[in-house]
This record gives sequence, C-alpha cells and structure tokens, in this order.
Amino acid sequence: MGKPNKMRPRKNGNRGRSTYVEEENSEKGVSTVMPVRKKGAGVRAWLLIDAYGGAQVVEAGKHTIMKRANLPARDLRMLDPLLSYPSTILGRERAIVVNIEHIKAIITANEVLLLNSKDPLVAPFVVELQRRLPVELGQQATALEQQAYPALDALTSKISTLNLERVRHIKSRLVAISGRVQKVVSFFQ
Repeated sequence: MGKPNKMRPRKNGNRGRSTYVEEENSEKGVSTVMPVRKKGAGVRAWLLIDAYGGAQVVEAGKHTIMKRANLPARDLRMLDPLLSYPSTILGRERAIVVNIEHIKAIITANEVLLLNSKDPLVAPFVVELQRRLPVELGQQATALEQQAYPALDALTSKISTLNLERVRHIKSRLVAISGRVQKVVSFFQ
C-alpha cells in the first residue's frame, strides 16, 4: 500500500462532521489519519486513581469510559453534573457507579475514575481514597474474584456440601466488603 492520501472535506462542506488530521511517527516511518474531537463534544477530565494510589488526570469521552468500565450510557448519565439525579450507588458486573452529592465516580477492580476532582468538597475524599482504598479493597476484591469464579464453576458442575460451603464463605466475605463500602458511603452523607 502506498502513502495514505490526506482526507478531503465532503462535497457538502463537511458541516458538523469530524475533522481529520494526519500525524507522522518518525521513529516507525508510519503516517496515520486520526479524527480530531471538537471541544465540548462530551470529553471530560477524569481523575484516574490506579491500584497503587497513583493519580493522573485523563480526558476521555463517554464512549471511552463506557468501553473501559463496561457500562451502559444510562449509568454515565447519572454522573452528568448538568442533570439532577438522587444519590445512588449502582453495582454492575465489572464496576460500581457512585453518585453521592459531590462525589461522582466509577470504581473498577483496578482503578477509580472520579469526576469533579478539583472541587474543594471532593478533595478530602481523593486524599483518603489514595491513602486507603486502593490497597485494602483492591487486594480484597481481586482475591475474592480469583476465588469466586472457580467456586461458582465447581458448584454449577456439581452441587456438593463442600462446593456450597466454599460459595457461602465467599458470600460472607463479599457481605463484609459491602459493609465497609456502606460505611464509607454513610461517612460522606
């Protein structure tokens, strides 16, 4: 294949459509054509806190966040600061969506994505989250997940007292972690 052609505007003047820019990577000698997002097109600044407590600000659109956390769009609407939603915590398959007063976050097994991180009312939460949550709940959730799937698989293939006891034990640990999360929620209410 030859060198890619520069993108041309459509005949109708390219009204309201994506603009394209050509970038060249001099190390690899590769040229790529990428869409450029217009300002205000759903891109927001999220504070990403990783499993080690490290924080960085990332700008991402709703589709990127939906794909990253495996969430439907309706769950992200709940976090929109322009819309009014009651305080809610949603547990999804791979994430927890939190909307409690000023705290709007998505919690996964590996990271926390937080909106409004520059808000002075959210700052104490960010400090506490960096100090405690990644180490404690992250390790417990990972260990619980590694044990839960094999135990549930064993139970679905053979119902026995031993398999039922393993699942019961995992459930009691899950209830304990949920209780700790509820304490954090009630602290911020």
